[in-house]
Amino acid sequence: MKICKVFTCFVLSPGETLKVVNHAHKLNSDSPFQYYVGTYRSNIFSVGLKRGDTYGEWAELGAIRGGIFPLLYTTQPQALNGIKRGTNGLVEQEIEFSGSDIQGKKVFAKIITPDTIEIGLSSTIDTVEHQVTHCRTVQLKN
Repeated sequence: MKICKVFTCFVLSPGETLKVVNHAHKLNSDSPFQYYVGTYRSNIFSVGLKRGDTYGEWAELGAIRGGIFPLLYTTQPQALNGIKRGTNGLVEQEIEFSGSDIQGKKVFAKIITPDTIEIGLSSTIDTVEHQVTHCRTVQLKN
């Protein structure tokens, strides 16, 4: 039986230091976010949240259309190239918003878990942290 081991060797001169960074360890103990989330513009998927984005940071997804927000998501990396609405693997979910206070608001989202986002309405990205309304969580499913 042959056993192979892989080692990385670093040669340092006296007085030099080596900094080791563990990119696998993050402040959040959850797995990295695996989805591309957004809406469509001119029938092309427009990504607002991307695979690997940071947990808890708000991102703009788009505008409400007649009280409905078409939330689209996928795990396919081709999403960054602008895939067409209706493409196999691109999930579409209509989110309904109502009330007189939705006028002029945009939909924002932040990552909660590897497969859950929180969405809400605000006027701008600058005000979303303190003035978000109509919040709800959305479970993303393959």
